[in-house]
Amino acid sequence: MQPDRRTTAEHWFTAAENDLVVASDYAERIPSIACFHAQQAAEKALKALLVIVCGDAPRTHLTSTLVDELERNGAALPSEVAMLAMSLDKFYAPTRYPDALGGGDPNTAFIARDARAALEAAELVVASCRSQGRAA
Repeated sequence: MQPDRRTTAEHWFTAAENDLVVASDYAERIPSIACFHAQQAAEKALKALLVIVCGDAPRTHLTSTLVDELERNGAALPSEVAMLAMSLDKFYAPTRYPDALGGGDPNTAFIARDARAALEAAELVVASCRSQGRAA
């Protein structure tokens, strides 16, 4: 038997919150890892909200695609939150793959300020998705 929407969404939200913890823990020490986990937190929270609204979420890592999907299904995020979510797309591949930066090292290309900004954006996205999910 498949779990219900709320249970599945809660699993996504828990995973998102775990990524926030990792992002916070690594923001000063390994900013690239923190940026990646901030992006992952937002992605997972968006998927949680989509599960509540639609019953499923697209298999994508692009937060912009997930934001668009929410809008198409009548569950648009506040515009500021949507913009923050979409801004995190830039941290998905370049923080993990050395060849994604044209030979640059992701371990040095991202600094603590990037990580703190990504974490702050992700925290707002997760909180907004949680709030909207409760109201749905």
